[in-house]
Amino acid sequence: LVFPDNVVGIDTATNIQSGVMFGAVGQVEGMIHRIQKETETNYSIFLTGGFSKLISPKLKIHHTIDIDLTLKGIIYIYEYNNYKK
Repeated sequence: LVFPDNVVGIDTATNIQSGVMFGAVGQVEGMIHRIQKETETNYSIFLTGGFSKLISPKLKIHHTIDIDLTLKGIIYIYEYNNYKK
């Protein structure tokens, strides 16, 4: 999973890469804009997971990246439940 140099590729492989990678960027930005417009609210945007570090540099919206956020949440819940005993 890499970004090709151009949106329009030179062969099948670069066109597929373009569709997957630039498509993901468009989906993320599009959904964020739609949600903010529908709710009339600006949100703090957090990207999580390994794929987020690939698309993060291409996003034009302000965001924070934490690829381990889900794991941190699970650890927090585990520790919270064990300390309550």
